[in-house]
Amino acid sequence: MLNLSKYNRFDAMIVRNEGCLRKVCHLYGGDNSALRDDLYQEIALRLWHSFDKPSFNGRCKESTWVYRIAINAAQNYLRKYLPKAETLPLSSLTSEPATEMHNERIDTLYEAIRQLDTTDQTIVLAHLDGDSHRDIALALGMGESAVKMRFLRIKDKLRTLIEKTNIT
Repeated sequence: MLNLSKYNRFDAMIVRNEGCLRKVCHLYGGDNSALRDDLYQEIALRLWHSFDKPSFNGRCKESTWVYRIAINAAQNYLRKYLPKAETLPLSSLTSEPATEMHNERIDTLYEAIRQLDTTDQTIVLAHLDGDSHRDIALALGMGESAVKMRFLRIKDKLRTLIEKTNIT
């Protein structure tokens, strides 16, 4: 029998974290709406299985925990269901000049983030979502100073990746 209270709490968590779920789906699904939908369902299923488990016990912000589950679920899904040679180009979704340039910059950032390892992706996305270094550290089981240092290195790595993209 379904525990209605658990279902309601889970549904509320999904609503609260809709933005971060969409970011991860866009990061890994690019402009393929069917893939983004599949990723969203896979992530929601993984979150449901992890909900009320010891992996999330309030030690960090909920959104940081959601990012961690979502990124791992998306990467596992792509490894399992997509051929390794397939790449997912991100493209602009509008033809307005100012918005098109903005979308290109966002697409370039997402492509650079996609090249990072899972932990670095979690740190970046959680930081973009406004999570503190402390919350990120708690979610990842790292020290706060380690997260700060790693974030500085990640920013340098992203800058380099973006510069390479802009040159070619």
